Amino acid sequence: MNPFLIRKQPGNISRFELDPELAEFLSRIDRYYSIKQLHNLMISRFGKDRTPSKSSLHRYLQKLQQTNEN
Repeated sequence: MNPFLIRKQPGNISRFELDPELAEFLSRIDRYYSIKQLHNLMISRFGKDRTPSKSSLHRYLQKLQQTNEN
């Protein structure tokens, strides 16, 4: 069974942590993109099935921002 189709409990590992290539792709972005633009870039690079939702992408970026501020 595809692990991305299983509904997760709060606090479980995110798709970015399960698929480091997604996180690496975001770390290499060298300019500002909106969430929608980033989502579309990820779809073109990784395909629709592998790309996280826009809300998941936003949560991950917020997590990175909090980590960088501390």
